[in-house]
Amino acid sequence: MVSMGANNGFKNNEDFIVVSKGNKKFFIKKRYPICKFVKLLKNMREINVDYKLLLSEFLEVKTDRPLTVREIYDETDVLKDYIKLSLEKDSYLEDIYKGIITDDVFEKYVKALTNFEYKGYIDGDSIIKILSQTVVKLPNVYYNERKTIQHINKLLIGVGAATKNISELFDSLKILWVKQLRILPKSILGLEERETLQSNSEKLGKYGWCLPPGASIIEFSKCPRTRKEANAIVRPYIRNVENIFSFCKNLISNEILDEAKFNFENGKYRACAVLLVAEIDGLLIRCQKNINKKVGKKAVGEFEKMISADKALETILRNINLISSLNIIFENANNFIQKPSDLNRNYLMHGMYNKKVLRQDCVKLLLTIYNLSRTLENIKE
Repeated sequence: MVSMGANNGFKNNEDFIVVSKGNKKFFIKKRYPICKFVKLLKNMREINVDYKLLLSEFLEVKTDRPLTVREIYDETDVLKDYIKLSLEKDSYLEDIYKGIITDDVFEKYVKALTNFEYKGYIDGDSIIKILSQTVVKLPNVYYNERKTIQHINKLLIGVGAATKNISELFDSLKILWVKQLRILPKSILGLEERETLQSNSEKLGKYGWCLPPGASIIEFSKCPRTRKEANAIVRPYIRNVENIFSFCKNLISNEILDEAKFNFENGKYRACAVLLVAEIDGLLIRCQKNINKKVGKKAVGEFEKMISADKALETILRNINLISSLNIIFENANNFIQKPSDLNRNYLMHGMYNKKVLRQDCVKLLLTIYNLSRTLENIKE
């Protein structure tokens, strides 16, 4: 790929290859998306196919003016040089090209381009199929399967010509997938990226925050170094706390939830917190199948065992965040010697929490209930 030149006749954001022949330069780009090329070949019989002509029709070539298909077809050496340069740019395409057995370089190149094993140039149906195998989703109240597919289709349209190789394509789609689909392509994240996300999700939990309804795991790409930064990550999603109460409807006892909401709306945050902490306690106890139920920090440990088998990256991130938050709530009191920095279940329920219970403390507990309940529902499914 070369930089755009003032005399090439293409727009400044277009990718092209320059082939030199004597003192003449040929600026070459793909005329239309690869997926159309693929569909064209799928509908053709492989009898007397002129692959050189197909390539000539597929490419747009300009010198001091646009060339016709016939003129492109007559520039055999230029086309061969284009193939050579194109393969040098893209090792994935080159590997496919080398594996195709034929003496006709044009047939070889066209078949390499349209080979479905070449993941950088595949049609929409194939991308959907690959995504369904490589993308892991966490159940989300905002996105069901059909909507996910619709968003993927929109992304495919946005990719347009799809003329990039696989690494470039995945780099550009990675951001779009996470931001627009609330899903994360596990296969294209490196180990370091995954570890960073896991660390950030744990840090957010240590400040008492679980992800609110509607928040994407893209928030785990932000590292909260201070309590203020952690609050800033969550703040845009919690401006309307009534919505969070609505999301928790039927997840716990509606009678207790309504009472907690009444206390919250009337500024009775300690009373609200006592009710919500008791419900978190109950959720952790009721989910245990053992006869001898564990409570407190040990109950958190039992819950962690229940969810440790899940290997989906999104689920792992949310679970790390949730466990981190629960560990803060259920931190051992240690004979009530050292005062906790965050609201603590043992201090609160034993009348030892002398700090003022804040509105924010109740929101944190409410989000913990929401995430804990949703996780337990997913386990049952």
